[in-house]
Amino acid sequence: REEHFLHARDTMASTRVTTSTTTDDAGVTTTVTTTVSSPAPAAPGPTREGNFADPEISVATDPRLDPRVAAYFGTSPELVAACQGRSHNLFPPGMTREQLLPVMAEVEKGYLGLFGQLKYDEAAGVTESVETIKGADGNDITLYISKPSAAGSYPIIVHTHGGGMAIINCTMPIYTNWRRDLAAKGAIVIGVEFRNSAGALGPHQFPAGLNDCLSGLQWAYDNREKLGSTGQILITGESGGGNLSIATALKATKEGKKIVSGVYSLCPYVAGPEYYDESKPRYKELGSLAENDGIFLNAGTLLEMGKVYTDDTTNPLAWPIFATAEDFKGYPPCVVSMNESDPLRDEGKVVYRTMLAAGVDVSAKVILGTAHACDVIVPGPARDETQRNIVAYAASLPALK
Repeated sequence: REEHFLHARDTMASTRVTTSTTTDDAGVTTTVTTTVSSPAPAAPGPTREGNFADPEISVATDPRLDPRVAAYFGTSPELVAACQGRSHNLFPPGMTREQLLPVMAEVEKGYLGLFGQLKYDEAAGVTESVETIKGADGNDITLYISKPSAAGSYPIIVHTHGGGMAIINCTMPIYTNWRRDLAAKGAIVIGVEFRNSAGALGPHQFPAGLNDCLSGLQWAYDNREKLGSTGQILITGESGGGNLSIATALKATKEGKKIVSGVYSLCPYVAGPEYYDESKPRYKELGSLAENDGIFLNAGTLLEMGKVYTDDTTNPLAWPIFATAEDFKGYPPCVVSMNESDPLRDEGKVVYRTMLAAGVDVSAKVILGTAHACDVIVPGPARDETQRNIVAYAASLPALK
């Protein structure tokens, strides 16, 4: 008996041909040939991650996260419980803006208390001051300024804090320490206390907060020599502040104001209700929304906060994902930084690619091992590296005239 194996290389299928020959007592020979084909092996598919791998995944169980991130959140179980879970929408769905406002005010109080528990080492060699300026709308805007105590000239970094353009403020420990840390690494840092769309600094819908950020940026430009600047001005922020950093520079560009050297946007919240609503077709265009929903951020919460910010759901100054390549013509250099386990990750990619199409000097990165804004919130290597990158990028930009 002999067996022959043939392989169809063109299809990568495997064909086995077996030939059996027998001779009976009468001398009659019988040959039987059997052919068995196996289908080609399936091509390996993409690794299933986030909710696609585990519908109950959380910031405590996501295997992609740096263990130091999960350990840090483990020091505040209340914070973890308040900030995760696909079904844990901070705001009941279907509420009107008027109904949402008092709920958001209570959520803000909770956030201020929970985030106030987080501890950071105090940066040394930093001098702080406060300025109050008049905004474009005639309102007062508080600017929190941190700068190196050592004499010298430094780039200016204008910071717009997170909170979905709706809640929280510059005086939270996260942001006070963030500004100090950036200053200690060699920058003049200005935190803009812009008007929110809800909470204690609200309710002021778009474009109030955006106008305040542009006013703060204009003040930084007008006072750059007095501040001891080397002439570079970078605007940066995370989450809602990532939106405002992109949108402020976009508004300045559209108005012909050459007052910003570059943008460094972290985990930008830029898509809005047209994408965050599961009943709308655009929801499926951003895979990270479903993949990472509930890992520190909940898509339902994103939707309700967006509804409070503005009724204009496709305005590129409100939601920069709707900006076209034409809108970004003449835009300053930019970095878009995203977090691996973040529902917002893929909207940052969309904005990055639109900027590329416009010819913007833009680069992008995804920080592995981190959930939403964890390179801002969680002390450790990712936070330190992000701060160093921001300061170095600011120093590398061309000085403004």
